[in-house]
Amino acid sequence: ELSIFKQDNWAADYDVVLFNICYGHVKNEAMILDVVDQATREKKGIVALHCSAHSFRETTEGTAAWRAMLGVSSRKHEKRHPVKVSNRNSSHPIMKDFPKTWDIPQEEVYIIFDRAEGIEVLGDTYGPETEATHPVIWTNEYREARVFGTTLGHFTETMAEEVYLDLIANGTLWSVGKL
Repeated sequence: ELSIFKQDNWAADYDVVLFNICYGHVKNEAMILDVVDQATREKKGIVALHCSAHSFRETTEGTAAWRAMLGVSSRKHEKRHPVKVSNRNSSHPIMKDFPKTWDIPQEEVYIIFDRAEGIEVLGDTYGPETEATHPVIWTNEYREARVFGTTLGHFTETMAEEVYLDLIANGTLWSVGKL
């Protein structure tokens, strides 16, 4: 549990809250509910990267609130392999300058088993282990907060690629209404 999450009003001074955490086995229900509440209380931008989609998955109310905020539910991922990302909405401000598809040499495909009704899938990829297509880039709105999420970014090589950096920059700017 991050010490910042134990502080009162930890999100108050920020325009956007970027989660790049991997806390799948945290069971502190009250803390999880407070994290979601504080992150969304003032309609801040929310950015959730990679393993954040797996975080806080072992409680009842906290898990439900976390997943509702993100807009997706995941518990595991496929083994690493080359990934081809498909741009599913080139007219969306986040994705408008991205290619129709792009390759990532090695990545984990997160198995998305449930998604909120209102999410918009902006990018997806095929998972050979599950023989299914999974969202890897999406947006959601939760308590009037704009949420941008991606499960991409496990490997440093992915995070160093220009297309990934542009994706995170665009998603962050979109989440605070600046794109």
